[in-house]
Amino acid sequence: MRHSFRFSSIARAACVVFIVGCNDPAQPFAQGEIRLAALTFARIAPSGADVRYTVANPSATSVRITTRCGDALMPAIEQLSGNRWRQYSSGGCLAIYDMSPVDLDPGAQREGVVHIRESGQYRLVLGTDGGSLVSSAFTIE
Repeated sequence: MRHSFRFSSIARAACVVFIVGCNDPAQPFAQGEIRLAALTFARIAPSGADVRYTVANPSATSVRITTRCGDALMPAIEQLSGNRWRQYSSGGCLAIYDMSPVDLDPGAQREGVVHIRESGQYRLVLGTDGGSLVSSAFTIE
């Protein structure tokens, strides 16, 4: 039993060192941004609203985007509920499509569209190796 405790303590310590080592404050997170076509979108009943967005990399280094499906980026959609953001949709991807990370080169941008059926306030979240890119909040009327 003592051997098991010692091993798990060593494993926990190694994880802490790994996590802290990966979060070196001297290394800035990758810079990117999600730009929206508008801050208010009209919902066309019964189908909803198409929210057009652009993911841009204004930085001097590549941004590795980790959430994609084939040629499309796959941002999660969060909805404001009270004073908290909750996951509304994270999309889905068939296994036949490439889901490996894709680099967004310096100065490059990619366009996309998400579909939202319900009225409310939302934001888009896109995963990268350096953290999450989060759009401005927008409204579906």
